[in-house]
Amino acid sequence: PRPFVPADYLVKRAGQLGVFVVEARRARFVPLPDAQEGRPASAAALPAEAALVTDGRFALQDGMTVTPR
Repeated sequence: PRPFVPADYLVKRAGQLGVFVVEARRARFVPLPDAQEGRPASAAALPAEAALVTDGRFALQDGMTVTPR
């Protein structure tokens, strides 16, 4: 089966749906072009080792410092 991102993890930034991943202790927004609100989205655009931000994701902006748990 293809990997997917649960709909609850999606956030909208600049009109695009996507997720935040952690890179070098910073949040980076990754748009998911085929994502639709309320539906799981394909994770094909994400690296296999991507660490998704789940807590506090709605208040995040690209480049903010995050502390992984």
